[in-house]
Amino acid sequence: MWCQFLKKILHGQRVEKDKGHGRQEKRRYTLISARDNVLFTLRWPGLKGLGRVESTRTVKGERSKEVRYYVTSLSFEATKTFMHAVRQHWQIEVNCHWSLDVSFNEDRSRYRQGDGAQNLALVRKIALNLLKQDPRKIGIVTKRKRAGWDHKYLLEVLKSDEHVKEASQKKKKSETKAQATSSTDTQ
Repeated sequence: MWCQFLKKILHGQRVEKDKGHGRQEKRRYTLISARDNVLFTLRWPGLKGLGRVESTRTVKGERSKEVRYYVTSLSFEATKTFMHAVRQHWQIEVNCHWSLDVSFNEDRSRYRQGDGAQNLALVRKIALNLLKQDPRKIGIVTKRKRAGWDHKYLLEVLKSDEHVKEASQKKKKSETKAQATSSTDTQ
């Protein structure tokens, strides 16, 4: 049915196959655009296409299939760009999960009741982002432990967003001052 539908509209497709770590994965990327996108642009300015990624994964003889859909500002000719954007998005997700697991042992969490697991995951993500903003060149695990032991450091981490803003404001002021000084020197 999907193939018959594609024959009637503008579309681009790419297939990607991966093997490794005991699994085989095949991803089919499809990007479609309307022949006349006036209706799209009236309701959704900037919308040029719809994307679909069909993933088939085989691990130890067990096969699973997943389909994901995307709205995009890419037209059907940009299937390669769409493929790259989807892969980059998942790479960010994987890296975030890895950081959370290494720093907070998230995979070992036994909290499963109600919304508790989601709430704790959100708190961990906020904590990870705050710890990453700290400019010290020490690992996230060390920063997390230090924040637990040292209340002064914990306050610094919690206010790190303010420090980032203040630092960027100071930098802008000094750049403006430097430009004003250099323009006065040239006159």
